[in-house]
Amino acid sequence: MAESLVGLVTNDKFEFVRQCEAHDCVLLFHDLSKSHLRRWCSMATCGNRMKVAAFRSRNKP
Repeated sequence: MAESLVGLVTNDKFEFVRQCEAHDCVLLFHDLSKSHLRRWCSMATCGNRMKVAAFRSRNKP
């Protein structure tokens, strides 16, 4: 674990380490997507919750 962290911090791609945009998430992730525009640590958890919340707020009566 410590070796992985040292490798990530000393790597030239450290600029692609991001914090999850979900307001209740404290995780960091390494954005390896082609466009480097990833927003959430996991689409299955944080991304889905944020998209559902946005949908509900747009469709309130």
